[in-house]
Amino acid sequence: MNKYKILTGIIFLLVTVVSFQGKAQDIGIGVKGGMNFATIESSTNFDSRTGYQLGAFLRFGNSSRLAVQTEVLYNTKGAEYQSEEIKLDYLSVPVLVKIGVVGPLYIEAGPQISFLTNSVREIESGNKQSLDNFLKSSEWALVAGLGADIGRFQLSARYDWGITEIHDGFQFEDLYADNSFKNSTLTLSLGFQLNKRP
Repeated sequence: MNKYKILTGIIFLLVTVVSFQGKAQDIGIGVKGGMNFATIESSTNFDSRTGYQLGAFLRFGNSSRLAVQTEVLYNTKGAEYQSEEIKLDYLSVPVLVKIGVVGPLYIEAGPQISFLTNSVREIESGNKQSLDNFLKSSEWALVAGLGADIGRFQLSARYDWGITEIHDGFQFEDLYADNSFKNSTLTLSLGFQLNKRP
């Protein structure tokens, strides 16, 4: 998927929601970014890879006790293995239920679908190999985390567990001597709601 089309889609989403803001005061719109600590769950024992997350969110509901938040996120994931770095980029769309616990603290959970936008296997020598033909074009995950709403800011720590295999066929299995590969990512993020919270 072309990265410019992704960016255009996010901008269109932002503009559309802002244009309806006067009629929908219980919809919050914001931007967010953070750090990913990603790996691939497998008996191959991959090491973690540090990446980033950038995107936008829509929050439905003005209650501090219950809200639904959906997001469009660009995530860099993957893993490291010996002298290799596996770089996997995804466009992720989680839909999360947020439940207030005490004060500004909340817990969140829900499903997430991600679409593969780029995949590269990079050897320490500088050689690169595309993995696009070795991997599935999408994956599903379960997301859970906790956070705090402080004014217009959102602080969160969440974990997503891949529930579907990311490899597509024997080529990836031959590279890393296993037949099960799932993404696993810890994300620390900071969000900012652009419109004033009711």
